[in-house]
Amino acid sequence: MIPDDRAATGQAVAGTQRKLRLLLEERRLAVLEAGVAGQLTHNGSRSGSDIPWLPTIPTGWASAQLKYVARQGTGHTPSRKHPEWWVDCTIPWITTGDVHRFRDDRLEVLFETEEKISRLGVANSSAVIHPKGTVVLSRTASVGFSVIMGAAMATSQDFATWTCGPRVISEFVLYCLRAMRRDLLERLAQGSTHQTIYMPDIQRIRIPVPPLPDQRQVVAAIRAQLLPLDRVTDLL
Repeated sequence: MIPDDRAATGQAVAGTQRKLRLLLEERRLAVLEAGVAGQLTHNGSRSGSDIPWLPTIPTGWASAQLKYVARQGTGHTPSRKHPEWWVDCTIPWITTGDVHRFRDDRLEVLFETEEKISRLGVANSSAVIHPKGTVVLSRTASVGFSVIMGAAMATSQDFATWTCGPRVISEFVLYCLRAMRRDLLERLAQGSTHQTIYMPDIQRIRIPVPPLPDQRQVVAAIRAQLLPLDRVTDLL
């Protein structure tokens, strides 16, 4: 085989791999959407939904603005004009520099961050230390990507956070945020160069609120269907 043929073959293989990755990404999103809609776990009757990105949900499921079932928050950046606030930095601090790690939705729980802040910095700013299990959503720059805190962490102002109450579990909220990403980007994100989802729109986000046993069942069903997709992705 002459060199030009090898190059052409390599390009064809790379193109096929890209197409397969796109198909797998689409299938992944479809699993998330079907899962949080109850289509993977419930075969009974369905009712109309007041959730913009979800036309129907199983009869008996509730819905609510996310802020009413999980404590909503955000983050902040301590002033760089005070170098003493950036000494002895030990608190994990999620910034836009971390988004690349969960951009493909494979990572569900973030345990380490690229940057940290100090307790003095937190004390002298609007930064907040959120508890383990808090769900975060990037709302500027890389808009719409989400993950769960694997430890107590703070975030920059580029994120919205939700600390789950007794009605929802973190994994279910995470899957809802990932399933609604298309809606977040198409309906709520603003800006032509750097898109942003503003806090008033964040506060209006609605999700389905099934009974807790149903939420755990949904999470298990989604994971079971994503596992073979991720295995195929790893082979590409």
